[in-house]
Formats: sequence, structure tokens, C-alpha cells
Amino acid sequence: KSQQDIADILAISHRTVEVHLRSARHKLYALTTAQAVGRAISLGLIYPG
Repeated sequence: KSQQDIADILAISHRTVEVHLRSARHKLYALTTAQAVGRAISLGLIYPG
């Protein structure tokens, strides 16, 4: 989903989504959101599906 899709679903601003994603990427030592998601899955922090 796009950042705007996520913002709409959560009823928050696009900017808030950007800030949270940037924070997650930083904490997971990821350069991209896709890389952060992959690392979060392998660490058991989130589950696919």
C-alpha cells in the first residue's frame, strides 16, 4: 500500500506515516521500507499475510 493509503486507513496524515516509517527504517538499519519490512519479518516483529 502507498503511504497515502496507510494514512487514510489509520486516519492520520501522510506526514505522520512518513515520520513513523523513517523511524522504523532507522531502528531496523534499513535503507528502504521494503528492507525494513523484510527485517521485521525475519525478526518476528510482524507476520506476513
